[in-house]
Amino acid sequence: MKTVTKKKTSGQKKALACAVVLAVIIAMGATFAWFTSKDEVTNELSASNDYNVALAETFIPTTQLTPGQNVDKEVAAVNTGTVAAFVKLDLTDTLALTYETALDNGGSQYTTASTITVPTGALTLDTTATIADGNGNAYSEVQSLQAGGQLVYAPVGVTTGAVASADFVPTVAGLYIFERSDSSYVGYYFDGTNYYEIDNVALVGTDYTFNFVQEVTVDSANVTFSNTIYLSGTDTPTYGTGYTESGVYYIQAVYDPDSATGSGDEIIMNIALNGTWTGIAGSYTSTDWTAVYDSTDDTWIFYYNHVLSAGTTSELLVTDMQLDESVSQDAYTSFTYDLVVGLDSVQVVTVDANTAGIGTIELPSSSLTWNLDANSSSTLYVDATGTVCDSTGTAVGLNTNVLSWENN
Repeated sequence: MKTVTKKKTSGQKKALACAVVLAVIIAMGATFAWFTSKDEVTNELSASNDYNVALAETFIPTTQLTPGQNVDKEVAAVNTGTVAAFVKLDLTDTLALTYETALDNGGSQYTTASTITVPTGALTLDTTATIADGNGNAYSEVQSLQAGGQLVYAPVGVTTGAVASADFVPTVAGLYIFERSDSSYVGYYFDGTNYYEIDNVALVGTDYTFNFVQEVTVDSANVTFSNTIYLSGTDTPTYGTGYTESGVYYIQAVYDPDSATGSGDEIIMNIALNGTWTGIAGSYTSTDWTAVYDSTDDTWIFYYNHVLSAGTTSELLVTDMQLDESVSQDAYTSFTYDLVVGLDSVQVVTVDANTAGIGTIELPSSSLTWNLDANSSSTLYVDATGTVCDSTGTAVGLNTNVLSWENN
């Protein structure tokens, strides 16, 4: 997977547009991400028949996605073989991101009274004209900081006041600070050759304070699923605002680096599930799926409640997803998010006409255990004789007990 990183400016980013197969570019300023899926089919048991169960996905990428906008991602299982199957899907994910953070001068902000030495790792600003203003003009990161503001602090010998952003090019090394119409401050440090990004600029008394900025890349950020399936418009999610539409059941995948909810550095993905879900945290059911959250592996496992007959496709599990509308540009400069859908299946054979709706699972070994309920540790398994049993070893019908399972 290719991750592209772009730097932020104060209020503007580089434009980005790209379309990739199984990829979505999220453009919020210079932000984007990919959503991808892959399948894994195991226990292919029949030697004489065609056993083939795989993921069926409809994915519509978009070149522009802002927080709160949906991305269509329909996920189901399809049986293209000749043998019926019992199917489960699981959701895992990964996140890699780049964000900007302050270099704090040994625990405090720099000031205009400081002897300024550019710290190692300070982020340079791009001087090429790449940022569009919407009126057919393009500005570099440096020029965009100069635009629409008054130069209020500059090295000795440089006249302060209004500057023409397209023409003003510093020739004297030092700190340059501009005041916006809303009384906020932006700026940069020029060392005679390079421009360095500064942040958190403020006027304290008669002195300006600021931080140099550095860029940090995290190859494997810690993303955690919610153990709750929320209903938008009814439930209040732990993070963000949740789905923008009412009546959507969804789970969240959250990156929260400081564990302080609502601090503005979270990346929140909302993943919509098909159907109506009921249950308690960690264990839910719908008409077509039984859901179990595995806290050990931070994985959602979804058992299909029906036998997936040959030539059929399951009801949808995932319908779409979105970057939560509360996510701030301060959380990152770019990120790549992968939602991975895994598929596992085993062959099912109907016994005879007298046991319609009841099946056995043929296995390559004497038994196979599928966890169904993390709270009660209930399991469904097949013994050495091929009989479907519950966790006590008692033979069960597949329409009853811990899993509602019926022939299509």
